[in-house]
Amino acid sequence: MDYAINQAGTTTVSALLESVGAANEGLKAAWLSYPTATFVAADHFGDELAVAEGTETLRTYGAGECMCDALYKVVGELRMATECTCTFGHEGGYQLHTILGDGCTKRGKPSDIALIRDLAPVMRSQAICGEGQAMGRVALQALDLFGAEIEPHFSKRSCPTGGCA
Repeated sequence: MDYAINQAGTTTVSALLESVGAANEGLKAAWLSYPTATFVAADHFGDELAVAEGTETLRTYGAGECMCDALYKVVGELRMATECTCTFGHEGGYQLHTILGDGCTKRGKPSDIALIRDLAPVMRSQAICGEGQAMGRVALQALDLFGAEIEPHFSKRSCPTGGCA
């Protein structure tokens, strides 16, 4: 579920949820939109994080929602938001989105995870636009936080949550 937020500075996801009147029971993750552009696992909702000015959306994910599909949608949103024409922002974003889409539609290959892990750090360091850098950072972050849920999309061609689009 998406919540509109308008708070910059240091805060916690729990405080943001409280400010919009949402409960954090049953949630496994939250996403803060660009320019903060970060996933937060539920066990870190109480940790302080820096929310950049201009961050407008807090999106929450429940237990039945697929984090591979969530990452696919986030990368798609970042890709469409950028006006970057650099190779790493534009083409890298296209590649990430395509690979994640394949995983969500049971066409992924086990080698795709390694490809994401190779591509994302290069995007993070070489993209000219902030959105391109964010796509690389977020892809790695999601694999680190939710790898056990994302990897079966590529290794077994199945969704552990049954929540893929």
